[in-house]
Amino acid sequence: MRPKVVYRIGGWSFNDPIPSWQKKLQQFLEKISASWKDVIIVNNYHDLEQAKKIRIKPRQNITLVHNGLDPYKINFLEKDTARSQLKIPSSKKVIGTIANFYPAKGLENIIKAAAKINREDIVWCIIGDGAGRNALEKLIQDKKLGDKIILAGRKESASSYLNAFDVFILPSVKEGFPWAVLEAMAAKLPIIATRVGAVPEILEDGINGYIIEPNNIDQIIDRLTLLLNNYPRAQEMGIQAHQKLLFDFNNDSMISQIERLL
Repeated sequence: MRPKVVYRIGGWSFNDPIPSWQKKLQQFLEKISASWKDVIIVNNYHDLEQAKKIRIKPRQNITLVHNGLDPYKINFLEKDTARSQLKIPSSKKVIGTIANFYPAKGLENIIKAAAKINREDIVWCIIGDGAGRNALEKLIQDKKLGDKIILAGRKESASSYLNAFDVFILPSVKEGFPWAVLEAMAAKLPIIATRVGAVPEILEDGINGYIIEPNNIDQIIDRLTLLLNNYPRAQEMGIQAHQKLLFDFNNDSMISQIERLL
């Protein structure tokens, strides 16, 4: 008896910032290999519509299952503890993110935004690491931002440090369904995220976060200024984000949908 083949993607690789010939090749490979799979699971509407448009057709069906998270299983550190371990001054407002250092994450836009915001009360913190670290370090050096941007490196259970942040930012140019945004929602943080992948399905712009266009430094600065200058508004956005997570992106719902497909 032939086993049932279920293929779950985190995001189509042909959406990465790569040359057009590579995008076309990867689309072609996904199309021809789809006939070897019974079910394909995508985690956002954007990827589902792309699959239909370029005719990625498995033997049975392609279906959407949003990622889910149980916020009560994250052991968040206390704010002061998290900042101490990340070597962040307690007096500063912290804009942070968690990401692997590769081009799709758009981390250079954090550095470019930091260079244009002339505020002594702000520091930026990026938890993570990867092949792009040297390029980021050089950009930080070129912009003379060594005292403003902390590259904290990889951390075990990185999400546990989220209480160190005042604002969470996702500057990606490509995503599927970003777990880091769900984790920031669990921490009740105000969020600024780019309009990529599932972000428009997760956040309601101006309600439980701000959605900006990829590579738009001015929008980063504008939305960040709004949040930093209006603490009650930022706090309310974080609460709304947490509620959205509980109702729409809970772990039990994701598991039950996948179990039905299996």
